[in-house]
Amino acid sequence: MLSKKTFLFLSILILFIIAAVIYFQSRNDPNYELPFEIAAPPPGAINAKDHGAYGDGKKDDTQAISEAISTANKLGGGTVYFDNGTYIVSKKINVPKNVSLYGANSENTTITRQDGEDQEIFSLSGNQTVQNLSIISNIGINILGDNISIHQTKFRCVLQAIQMFNKTSGLIIKQAEFTESGYGILSNNEASNNVRILDSKFHNILYDGIEINTPSDNWIIENCIFDNNISKSEWAGFGVGVAKKAKNITIKNSKFTNIIGQAVHVEDYAEVWVIGSVFENNGGVKYKGSPTADIAVLSNGVVTIKNSLFNESSADYSDLAIYNTDLPVGGHAYVTNSTFNNKRISKTVNHEQNNFLNE
Repeated sequence: MLSKKTFLFLSILILFIIAAVIYFQSRNDPNYELPFEIAAPPPGAINAKDHGAYGDGKKDDTQAISEAISTANKLGGGTVYFDNGTYIVSKKINVPKNVSLYGANSENTTITRQDGEDQEIFSLSGNQTVQNLSIISNIGINILGDNISIHQTKFRCVLQAIQMFNKTSGLIIKQAEFTESGYGILSNNEASNNVRILDSKFHNILYDGIEINTPSDNWIIENCIFDNNISKSEWAGFGVGVAKKAKNITIKNSKFTNIIGQAVHVEDYAEVWVIGSVFENNGGVKYKGSPTADIAVLSNGVVTIKNSLFNESSADYSDLAIYNTDLPVGGHAYVTNSTFNNKRISKTVNHEQNNFLNE
């Protein structure tokens, strides 16, 4: 006979387990909507409308937003707050260090640039947060400094949502949504180190969800969803692309579905770990020199895959789970403790303790 205290403990434990199962099942649903909450202004925040911003989707708010940012900067740092509304910007706004940008809610607080210029809305200098905004432009945010956090923000940017061309460190992106954007996140030119991309969604991407095209170090991409890549370029179409000797790149507990190129593309001596991730319906178009597969390892790339699931593909997508280029310019692919449902791997892939389920 269980005591009342033991019974109560077991009841709470069972409820917790049920709730956790429901949560993680929903996170793997491509239709799952990330939670975006209405946020009150942080204490001491400077309201952009107090500096003359309209947020009516008609008048140009560039000058008012710049003045609010300048006021925060003169105070040694602070937060500029945007009430619900649509704020029109007509040129790039440089945001100094220690000045953060908060919106009321990313569903209803939009910053948009409509002049057609291929230039970002905000350049961020470091030690700051962007949260609860919706960014619509050709290019969204340019990362110039270190220790920047982007939370609960939505992007729809034709070319690049988040651009990283300068050497940076300590970027955290959490609960962000990238929809109908060219590149969701692009690291190009100089290395970007110590980056965390967590609990985010990449949907209907036009080029690559994430492209690391620099010798960057120490990225974690965790609990992310990549679905419905619709690229028409033969040089793009990846969920995550990694090259240029990038190392310590880890993809964990993420899901890739309906990616027209490869879900994960690794080349040029880059080193990637894939852990606990799910792949289904990837590799829909074959480009010259680039195979159809869930994961492709090319030109001396190194990929280690553990505890992952490769589900059967429909007729429009590849039945090849892992492609590894042949020597002498071959990649190095290792897979363990993973399950393949009517999927195959290249003969050059090193594998052990896997489960191949073939009907």
